[in-house]
Amino acid sequence: MAFFRLEPYDPCPPAQTGALDASTAEDQVVSLDIQSKYLFVDEYVVPGTPDVQNCGGYVDKVIQYRNPELLAYLSSQRVSAEAFSNSPFPILQTRSPQLDLILFALIERLRKGRPDGRVSLLDHGCTVAEHYDLLDAMLQASSGAARTAPNTLNYCGLDKSSMLLSIARMLHSKVQEEHFRLVRAEGSAFEFRDQEFDLSLSVGVINHVAQPLEALKKLLAATRVACVLAIWVTLEGDGFWAFNHSGVPNYFFSRDDLARLRDSRPGMRAFTAGFTPEMEASQKRSYVGIGEEKTSALGSYHLVFSTLDELPFEAQEAPL
Repeated sequence: MAFFRLEPYDPCPPAQTGALDASTAEDQVVSLDIQSKYLFVDEYVVPGTPDVQNCGGYVDKVIQYRNPELLAYLSSQRVSAEAFSNSPFPILQTRSPQLDLILFALIERLRKGRPDGRVSLLDHGCTVAEHYDLLDAMLQASSGAARTAPNTLNYCGLDKSSMLLSIARMLHSKVQEEHFRLVRAEGSAFEFRDQEFDLSLSVGVINHVAQPLEALKKLLAATRVACVLAIWVTLEGDGFWAFNHSGVPNYFFSRDDLARLRDSRPGMRAFTAGFTPEMEASQKRSYVGIGEEKTSALGSYHLVFSTLDELPFEAQEAPL
């Protein structure tokens, strides 16, 4: 039996020296060639579209959220940040469930004063509506199954992918359509009435749409109580575009961008429930052509724009 010692190799060392932050980098061109393959006895090339590449991961989330053991765990605990952090289910410790926990607290706050107990939610970039399933598990766990997503939420999912929306409908075929609406639209090309939804959610999607600033302005206008975001920002003065390792364009909002957008929606304040510097992220060099100096000014907020005077979760006023 042969053994091999593998050593890490950095194909792009200029990022370590900051050379990619120099002004001369603006005159250079970077070409990306990305392929996805399953390797078995033979080789199968997977279609290189985000729809196909993302679908499996999001369906896998739905499967994990529907795990009876996960529901049993949450039912035995108080649904809380501590229960998520200490759970035997690693998925509960990832970014997306942390935002769902914020949504859950807001839903619980809003439903209590309503005759039908229903809360409306816009899921911006819903993929296969996996957030719906974790919220369903939390609602069931906190009520002895008396409350569920189908009898509590008026859900609207928006996505540009017909394929993902079709799968979202298939996975939630038993939910009445009047309480589970799906809208196909590019993430900045949507139109809703002012304050049509109690709550809205966007997990990084707002950074990838064609017109991020316009999209967030529309999202805030369509939200009555709170907009919950995972949003990538730069601490530098101006926002800018970059490409990630998958070739997807990403806009980094500046804090000035966010302050102007907050002020565009009268009565809203901005709160942060956490900030992760890009240098501490799991994929530290995700962006093409950006060295360590510029990366040190990047990070992601768990940001909540809200009209509430008091929030039902821990957060601080955002430094915008």
